[in-house]
Amino acid sequence: MSDACDLGPSVSAEELRYVSPGTSLLLAGPPDVDKRAVALEFLAAGQRRADGVVTISVELGAQPLVAAYRSTGGADDERLRVIDATGFGSDADRVAAVDSPTNLSGVGSALGRHLEQYVTMNTRGLRVGHLSATALLERMDRGRVYKFLRTLMDRVDRAGYLGVSTIDTAACNEQTVAMLADAFSALVELRPRDGATEMRTSGLDAPRSWTTLAT
Repeated sequence: MSDACDLGPSVSAEELRYVSPGTSLLLAGPPDVDKRAVALEFLAAGQRRADGVVTISVELGAQPLVAAYRSTGGADDERLRVIDATGFGSDADRVAAVDSPTNLSGVGSALGRHLEQYVTMNTRGLRVGHLSATALLERMDRGRVYKFLRTLMDRVDRAGYLGVSTIDTAACNEQTVAMLADAFSALVELRPRDGATEMRTSGLDAPRSWTTLAT
């Protein structure tokens, strides 16, 4: 599994824990599942194995996002880069601010600059997180959101990165979730169950059954 992307120990089933480079995952679930935390865990699992991480944040500013990332086991070091697309951030060390969540070309340019910085770093791979698709749907039509996510995840695929995004199933209908999921390699459904979180996937070479995420 040395060439695979490890999603981390919270995914106990080995056939789900390891995915191929170039895989992109849309994490979908209701409001009572912390989809952001799961996505950050998947990103942090890569950093622990010497991957670089770029997180595009539409809802949280850079500082609270980094705090949330650290709470999932990630490290605030040179391998972490943040694109603050809230519209309220400012450029800082390892942070690129974009003036509006809807400035998708600005997000793309900031991502390109961050990726260039990894060329001279000793990283094994890269992981790209977009948090969240729901926040974009609140600001623009789903066709534009789909095109942006498709472009982003195609870039992940071509470069052999791991891509992760999230969507709140209570904030949009099933048709919208299905439409956006088409931009990703796989849909990861999340649900609460007996005080824990369960996941199942469609689009991966793995059984489509519910499994509990370890805490």
